Amino acid sequence: MQYNYLSNEPLPTKHKYRGNVFVTTFGLDPNKNEPFNHTVDFDLPSLLDSRKAGIKWYNETIQGLNREGKYFLPFASPSEYIPGKHAAYSVSLSLVEIFDGDEFEDVLLGEDYDKMIETMEIEQYLFENLKIN
Repeated sequence: MQYNYLSNEPLPTKHKYRGNVFVTTFGLDPNKNEPFNHTVDFDLPSLLDSRKAGIKWYNETIQGLNREGKYFLPFASPSEYIPGKHAAYSVSLSLVEIFDGDEFEDVLLGEDYDKMIETMEIEQYLFENLKIN
């Protein structure tokens, strides 16, 4: 459970970060390989530490995919992508709010600029107004 550190009152919601990586050839490689999807949660006692661990994971995952350069087929930028000739990947890091057993995700990294700004505003509210650490 997360607490407001000024009042020491429990918060009605819990927060964590979630990383997701999806890699695929869309089944168009010679062996018709299945896509790879991996999700990892960062749920440390400190939300700020969870954020730092999530950002580290995100950067290392992007670097690893770029270093490897392929998933059965080589990766290409969206403008150079040719089906059956290239693989694609997506990596994201989300802020997850858990309320009454339901989870709501807001993408922090790996999405369009406006969505990332919106999530940063939510984070700012959590860290500054609710005093979550």
